[in-house]
Amino acid sequence: MANGCAVLHPQLKLKYFTQHGWTKKWVETAEEIVRDEFAKYNTEATTTVRERFDPVCYVDNCLSQTTPLVKSDTVDLLDIPMDDIADTNELDEYLAKPLEKVRDPIGWWWDHRACYPKLSKMAFDYLSIPRESSIITGTS
Repeated sequence: MANGCAVLHPQLKLKYFTQHGWTKKWVETAEEIVRDEFAKYNTEATTTVRERFDPVCYVDNCLSQTTPLVKSDTVDLLDIPMDDIADTNELDEYLAKPLEKVRDPIGWWWDHRACYPKLSKMAFDYLSIPRESSIITGTS
């Protein structure tokens, strides 16, 4: 699942594969693998924006940190009608966002766990797997 680790790195995502000369078929396969794995974490019905709406998340992490969404003292964010907002999928939302320069992908997922509650669990599981060493140690 090393492919999944690249996709779950906010600086790499699927673009990593195209930048390194993978064929379109291989990129599609890598995406399919990640989607299949995410389905295991997304066992409940597709999360809607209404269910995941967290004003702190959207102001602090999901939107520009310098542009406030609204003044919370004048508008109750939970009273904003959201009937016209379609169901969304965390993985689709994540992949649709532009790449970000990130030195610590686990830290990035920690900061965005409210935005992507299920996908962040998957990211923690896969990104925390120790890298396999290419050095073979002998036994005495």
